[in-house]
Amino acid sequence: MKKTTMLTVMVVAFAAGIVLPAIVNAQTIGNQITLILKKENINPVVLVSTNTIPTASTTVIVPALKEAAKPNTQKISRLDQLVAKLKLNTISNEVLELQTGLKKLGYFSVNFKPTKKYGPATAAAVKKYQADKKLPRFEQLVSRLRSGMVSNEVLELQTGLKKLGYLSKTFKPTNKYGSATAVAVKKYLADKKKKTNVSTAVKSPAIKTSVVAKSATVVKPATVPVVRSYTMAEVSVNNSAAKCWSAINGKVYNLTNFFGNHAGGDPAIASLCGKDGTVSFDAMHGGKVKPETVLKTFEIGLLK
Repeated sequence: MKKTTMLTVMVVAFAAGIVLPAIVNAQTIGNQITLILKKENINPVVLVSTNTIPTASTTVIVPALKEAAKPNTQKISRLDQLVAKLKLNTISNEVLELQTGLKKLGYFSVNFKPTKKYGPATAAAVKKYQADKKLPRFEQLVSRLRSGMVSNEVLELQTGLKKLGYLSKTFKPTNKYGSATAVAVKKYLADKKKKTNVSTAVKSPAIKTSVVAKSATVVKPATVPVVRSYTMAEVSVNNSAAKCWSAINGKVYNLTNFFGNHAGGDPAIASLCGKDGTVSFDAMHGGKVKPETVLKTFEIGLLK
């Protein structure tokens, strides 16, 4: 490494007010300066380069330094490292660490005793963990938390269930997964399954026919829906997951069957129940074709 290169980098960074992570090395190869940085949030060395620049050219060096100074947000948790690294039939202390982490999250039964061997039970737990990571946060908690567990995540689950109406208004969330929480989760899953079945039926309606003269089949004409109007008072009483209406941009929508199907999770839908959700919807989806097309399928009338 040339001292002049390192000095140039440090002077330019200081002059531009840029706080860099620790510089391990800096070198010049032709007209290219390469900075070797060790960022705080991740262990591997990160290379940041600037192309075709003279050593003293601040106009190109500064943008590269600013990019280098950005924090690395792609921090990989220790558990995810173990999940990616370990394989079936591995025997090591790291397997023990993996099993302990998965059990803490609820992917093993309370009676499971972590060992050093990566067997079928561990493989199944890892598979479920990876599947759950693709779900919204609330669905992850529903999927993996179990009766008898005590943690802050249980408190988070109970808060979500109460917001959706599955726990009474007088229920005070704790960090213990007891019988009341188990009953609420069971009812939530039953309602979700029912709504999913209804949603599937709506998307693929069966064509009703009647037989005439033993040979001709007549398709019954679809009835023309009557456009109804609702007051805000009528909307406001449908304010739970069991029956959720919302007024958005002058129209009324029955969002009950949207629970369990919304990519952003059920709490986002619950926040609209019984209310005028125009501001919330427009802030998140306003002007976007797909969300407005999906919303249209839940329309039931106009707002008076």
